[in-house]
Amino acid sequence: MSHPSMSHVGMPFVNVFGESLELFRKVLNGNNDTQPFVVAGSGTLGWDMVASNLCEKGDNALVLHTGYVLRTILSAMY
Repeated sequence: MSHPSMSHVGMPFVNVFGESLELFRKVLNGNNDTQPFVVAGSGTLGWDMVASNLCEKGDNALVLHTGYVLRTILSAMY
């Protein structure tokens, strides 16, 4: 899964990213209509995305505050 860094706007990246999407479709057992959503970022970014897609302003949510990471998630939610 390792690959040297490259510009995200260059053709080498476009080719590698396209191949990654094709391979991910196989992992998902999907066809050409299946569109994987691949995001480069930290685990915190992933949790931010989950929280922002599951909760809307005004929703009640139980959040167990255990430190810095949860504070960033809470700030993304409000």
